[in-house]
Amino acid sequence: MRLRSIPDAARLLGLTTQQLRRGIAAGRYPHYEIEGRTMVDVDALGEIIEAEKRTIGIEEAAELTGLSKTMIRRGARGGWLPCEKIGKAYRFTPARLLEALEGRKKD
Repeated sequence: MRLRSIPDAARLLGLTTQQLRRGIAAGRYPHYEIEGRTMVDVDALGEIIEAEKRTIGIEEAAELTGLSKTMIRRGARGGWLPCEKIGKAYRFTPARLLEALEGRKKD
């Protein structure tokens, strides 16, 4: 565990301080309050950020599945397509997305 302040962690992880603060506020990034300062574990946070980079957006999900972007949005909103909502954007893990669609196939 390597705890760093938000400005230090942002610099080490290649983020802006604003991006890091937004992620913390949204509950996406774990943090610690120590003596009135917000600190983050850059090792754990690095893994989370790498996992986020391996996700795809609606357009890529539509290309991967052959569904329309509208249908992908409906699936995300309806809960039958597994996704994570980051801000206003839906993010999908390709393997989980394809697995969910396979489970919905009708023989």
